[in-house]
Amino acid sequence: MDLILSVKNATPEFGEKLLAFLAPYVDAVTVETDGTWTRDRIDRYYLSLPPRAQRILEEAVGRGGYVSADALRGEDGSSSLKGHSAGLKRALDRGVREGWLPAAIEAPVQAQGPGFGKVVGYRIPHAIYDLFRDTVLALPTARRAALSKAITRHGTDTRWDASLAVKILTNQDLETDWKGADVILRHLAETGLIVKADSDRAVYRLANGQ
Repeated sequence: MDLILSVKNATPEFGEKLLAFLAPYVDAVTVETDGTWTRDRIDRYYLSLPPRAQRILEEAVGRGGYVSADALRGEDGSSSLKGHSAGLKRALDRGVREGWLPAAIEAPVQAQGPGFGKVVGYRIPHAIYDLFRDTVLALPTARRAALSKAITRHGTDTRWDASLAVKILTNQDLETDWKGADVILRHLAETGLIVKADSDRAVYRLANGQ
């Protein structure tokens, strides 16, 4: 007889008790632990981060999955990053403790460096990058706010596509790749700020334009 048990939204305490109950049958039981990032989990994780940790995640998302430490320090390179990434781990630990993240979930932002505490950048694992990009850039990030303001300021004659969005954001020190800019434009269209100007291409205009 085969039995398949699926438990959704289980707390860590419930999981521990269930595993303890199944322990005598370890040779016959296969346990698959939920460690999957979903849009809802990403939303809650990002919004639970302090501003400096949000910036690290947004910058990594906007730059194709990796942001260098130098880019986070600013043009003069004098800004300290000490403690900036601590919020990323604290939010992850809190999510697991409160039960809205599974204990087996992968850290979405991983420090890169030669070791000994030196960090040269932060990377989002390739397997989860697309989902994080499409989810985070739909949230109220600095990039979304800046592009929304620019679209309104430029008026009704401007036609917006990903290349123009990239140029505008980069000019505001918010470097963004083409795919990230396309995500932001699509979600701004969902808010009603812009509408498709070309039915065959991802080109938009201000909604009250002609």
